[in-house]
Amino acid sequence: MLQHLAKLVIQSKLTSKDKSEAFIRQFLFDKMGEEEKKMYQAWRNKTGYEEGQLAREMAESNRKSVEKTWEGFLSTPQVLNSDWGWGVKLGGLDEEHTVGRKVLIVVGTEDDATTVEWGRYLASKYLNSRLKTFSGGHIVTMFHMDEIWADFFADQTTPSFHSKRTLRHQ
Repeated sequence: MLQHLAKLVIQSKLTSKDKSEAFIRQFLFDKMGEEEKKMYQAWRNKTGYEEGQLAREMAESNRKSVEKTWEGFLSTPQVLNSDWGWGVKLGGLDEEHTVGRKVLIVVGTEDDATTVEWGRYLASKYLNSRLKTFSGGHIVTMFHMDEIWADFFADQTTPSFHSKRTLRHQ
């Protein structure tokens, strides 16, 4: 039900390139604080993105994602809350299914779409998870991807499930 209400609110904002870009700017970029704006500028300098390019690209991706159907958007709650064939719901995996599988959860402290509280909730449900926060909104993690990937790979010291299985069967 909530997803259908969200669709009603968002649908009119994604009917054209201009409306989509205005929506993305309002939802993500206009909310940036001064510190996050500086990070965004540094990220743009590093990546070569022109002013407004990221907002245009995000807006077009959002518009295209629902251009033919809203089925994916509307089914998000069912997908997130399904058991995915493991017979368990979020956070219900036993140790055998979590050992060696580290989860890094990354959120922005001022993100009002994916809140720090949601990140904490996920971290409490997943064994072997760690929560990392950055000061900023919904897209702040984009400006820290090098650090996030370095942190993620440094944390992956245990062989993966497939590596263990391969070693056992040799």
